[in-house]
Order: sequence, then structure tokens, then C-alpha cells
Amino acid sequence: MPRSARSTTRLRVVTALAFAFVFPGFLLGEAYHVLDRPEIRAQDEGVFPLAGIVFGVILGWPFVLGAACVWAALDHIDRHHAWCAALVGLLTGLAVAASAFPSGQFQTYPIAYPLCATIGLATGLGVWWIAYGRQGSLRAPTPPPKARLVL
Repeated sequence: MPRSARSTTRLRVVTALAFAFVFPGFLLGEAYHVLDRPEIRAQDEGVFPLAGIVFGVILGWPFVLGAACVWAALDHIDRHHAWCAALVGLLTGLAVAASAFPSGQFQTYPIAYPLCATIGLATGLGVWWIAYGRQGSLRAPTPPPKARLVL
């Protein structure tokens, strides 16, 4: 059994991928709501949940794709490190910013690259923490039963 399979469970991996879909969209939706014009924000207090869902559907999947690909690659080489998850999250955030906000503008503010990079970094570390952190909460692996010779 590879070390990576002993370091996590399928439920933790699925939970981490769900986190990678929900968390970035939620934060981008919140940023959209906070940076929106105050007069519009005061009129439409119910827009935040809708904005979070829209951003999650549109911009959440690249973070999930990045998380799944990295998990597969790290599982293949039997290595899972927090620094690697942080680096991949950061690069994924920059890639999302470059493709979704090529001008660098987010709600007329020049913060698209730092915002998406920070969200990517937090997502990468969150995915690692959910899938591979908190090792004390895992059951201790049980050794396989020894074969007995029957005469």
C-alpha cells in the first residue's frame, strides 16, 4: 500500500475537492459584493448568494481541476507536501486571473491578480489540510493478517 493511501481516505479527498469548488467561488462572490458600488449594494442585499453561486460555477472548476490533477500527480509519485499544494494553488490562482481578468481589473479595481493568487494559495493549502493534514484523526493502519501454515 503506498504511503499516500495510508495518509488519507477517499472521503477526505472528495471533501477536499468539494472545498476546492466552493471556497474560491464563495470568496470571489464576497469580493464582488464588497467591491460593488455602495448604492447598488444597499438596494440588493440578496445579490451575494447569487454572485457566489455564479462565481463558483464559472470560476470554481479551474481550482478543482488543479487540485485533482495535482493530487493525482502527487499520489503517483507518493509525495504530498504543503509547500507543493501552496505553490500549485498560487499558480492556479494566477492562471484563473490571467484567463478571467486579462486586464487585471476586478470590479474596476486593479486587484485581480493578487486577489486570485491569494484565493488560490488559500485553496491549495485548504485542500492539503483537508486531505493530508490532521493525521491524528485517521485510524492507525492495521497490519495484514499473517498467513498460517496448516498441516
